[in-house]
Amino acid sequence: VKDNSHVFSAFGDAVGGILSVVAHDVSLSISVPVEAARCGSEIIAVHHESKTEIANGVWQVYIGDMYAEETRDVMFEVTLASPNQSLLQDSTPAIPHALVELSYIDTIHHTHVGPVSSVAVIKRPNSQELAWPNREVAIHWLRVRTANCIAQAETLAKVGELDKAKKELEEWIEEFTRESFEIGATKEPLIEQLQSDLTESLDLLNEGAYNAYVENDLGVRVRTHMSQRCSEPFTGKRNVYRTGQKRFRAQAFHNKGN
Repeated sequence: VKDNSHVFSAFGDAVGGILSVVAHDVSLSISVPVEAARCGSEIIAVHHESKTEIANGVWQVYIGDMYAEETRDVMFEVTLASPNQSLLQDSTPAIPHALVELSYIDTIHHTHVGPVSSVAVIKRPNSQELAWPNREVAIHWLRVRTANCIAQAETLAKVGELDKAKKELEEWIEEFTRESFEIGATKEPLIEQLQSDLTESLDLLNEGAYNAYVENDLGVRVRTHMSQRCSEPFTGKRNVYRTGQKRFRAQAFHNKGN
């Protein structure tokens, strides 16, 4: 927290989270089905801080605890499969490209759940046709790249490369604005928060002095978007990741502190 006035709301926010845990030890296993692997598909990147390759081509993502009302979107990349001759009998073969298995402990019913399996299917038409991006996926891809950009700017600023850090932010803000407009998402709450965080991060670096407060501020923004969980004390500012329970507790403790 930046000053003592935020201590109460930060504590209330943490308490609100602890009291609303609905799933414990949440983890995902991501792999490519045999059929797609035979067609050349493989996982090339998993965009999560707590990822581990537990076997050749099999990734585990540890999410941990989930609070009530929270959601998580885990982004990963796969190479597209090249349909073999048997699949080409269908003009638009649908090929399973990823198998995702979810496991967790249900803290309300005190039971272990999973693995719950889900298969991601991608159509591979025998043509030059291009599919329009999935809007939800495109929004979270912007989230991941925004967090990475702010993290990179923080790293550069820490070693004295302020101008380079500002340039990278400026270039990404321009690209972010264009891409969010192209997918018709400029008014989405998450996009608005990402845009605001990018602008405020650049403003912090434009002040010309990189210190512990700036480092903390940038770090909070990175953690917030990487973990998809509010990592800042309640100040009245909207945060798309703050759940109702966390908001209620944070505000209550904030009022007590004042």
